[in-house]
Amino acid sequence: MASDSRDYGSPEYWDQFYKSSGGDGVREWFHGFELLRELFERHLRRTDRILMVGCGNSALSADMFAAGYENIVNIDASMVVIRQMLRRQPEMDWRHMDVCNMAEFRTGSFDAVIDKGTLDAILVRRHHRHHRCYSQLAAAISLAGEHSAVRLPPPRVAT
Repeated sequence: MASDSRDYGSPEYWDQFYKSSGGDGVREWFHGFELLRELFERHLRRTDRILMVGCGNSALSADMFAAGYENIVNIDASMVVIRQMLRRQPEMDWRHMDVCNMAEFRTGSFDAVIDKGTLDAILVRRHHRHHRCYSQLAAAISLAGEHSAVRLPPPRVAT
């Protein structure tokens, strides 16, 4: 892992991270599907158009797909991990894309956006980009849509 968390905002960091993993591993940074299932069942329909930002090599999308959420678009800034996931789960939609530049999607393209720490990683180093990222997410989601974020806890302040 990086010795400095500021590296987490860099696509180059993630390309190197996923190259070194060999493409076989699964990494759940926060929670997997079983812990989030109840939340999803309460807020999502199986037919919803779902955008998974910063998908990485998490099993979350594949587990959701297996549970009937089949309309998921997975995006990540790392081309390395997108290629790995295309080989692993070719029946799913995997795209190399920066969450801060999603011009490919029309406004209101998705009913739900799921973010497991992607914005946290971007905000660590690239504060000047966070407004654009939030704007892109807001544009991608329909007016009646949901944005679920599994976030890092705020840093503790020493007193």
